Amino acid sequence: MTTIASDSSPRAILDRIQKVSALVIDRDEEIERARRLPDDIVDSLRGARLFSMLVEERFGGLGVDLPTAVRIVEDLATLSASVAWVLAVGAGAAYWTTALVDDDIADKIHPRSDPSSITSTPGPEGK
Repeated sequence: MTTIASDSSPRAILDRIQKVSALVIDRDEEIERARRLPDDIVDSLRGARLFSMLVEERFGGLGVDLPTAVRIVEDLATLSASVAWVLAVGAGAAYWTTALVDDDIADKIHPRSDPSSITSTPGPEGK
């Protein structure tokens, strides 16, 4: 099971990004060949709570603002566009899933103790 970090201070977030980045370096070929992110990278993104970076802290997210989230995605994109894409889609889905429902429903969808990794894409047509 993934250990979920809870500190949302800027230093803690930076530490998390550095740990994820260390796993991502030089793995684009592996990711492209598999056509999916390796489990250790996904687990690291979850454990770092980066999928929850846009979710409000009261729902267990990191509560970062949009410009900060964009910088996080951009930084990861310099290492792997695939990782950045998955993070951007997942973080956006987690935000909208909690933002568009009542608080009690958001608590069930995105529990503080083990936040969900939620993703979606409209009409995937690419290969």
